[in-house]
Amino acid sequence: MKSNSEMKLLLEKIAFYREKKDYELQLIKWQYENTKQSLQPINLLKISLLEKIITTNPKNYLISIVIGLATNFLSNKIKSNPSNNPIKNIATSVLKLINK
Repeated sequence: MKSNSEMKLLLEKIAFYREKKDYELQLIKWQYENTKQSLQPINLLKISLLEKIITTNPKNYLISIVIGLATNFLSNKIKSNPSNNPIKNIATSVLKLINK
């Protein structure tokens, strides 16, 4: 039979590991919620947009957005008027390529 002190030590270890398990379970739950929150589409969009703005010059970034929108608008305008003119078709293809 085990002595009283060994039994007390064993009970303390059991209590310690139960507390440790509960603490780690709370950490896992917190990490899960944090990950779930950060993987929501709107948060991914916010993060990527903020990273893009922070890593580049905001003026250059806005200019590139405006240029992209303008080329997309022009290529859609040209494409909406179908023609057999190969130059218009090539210009539309080039604008689409630039926009990507």
